[in-house]
Amino acid sequence: MKTPTPPVFSYTLQHYAGHHVLCITDDFDNSRPSITVTNTAEYVLKDIANEIGQLPELIIYRDTQGHWDRMLMSQTGTFIRIEPIVSGLKVPVLSQDTAVQLAVTSTANSLSGVA
Repeated sequence: MKTPTPPVFSYTLQHYAGHHVLCITDDFDNSRPSITVTNTAEYVLKDIANEIGQLPELIIYRDTQGHWDRMLMSQTGTFIRIEPIVSGLKVPVLSQDTAVQLAVTSTANSLSGVA
């Protein structure tokens, strides 16, 4: 049985409006197939944490279709799920800058009780 190729990804840390946002990009390439970040999110987050230490609260990622979503983690650092950056948003977020702004804004709104 062939061993799956680990996910290929890159990441940056962005600072926006006083928040740190981890931005992960799935660098899947059809010419070099690998497991996707979507299917190995916990592995990817642990790999990044081994490099940078504690992960920030806000984590977004771009999937193989170019759509930005949010990764949720528990307070103990365990991956929970992937969800839209903003609940109910009907169009995909394609820009990293927009994704960062929406993630920070939606988090700030939920912390202040604003929907």
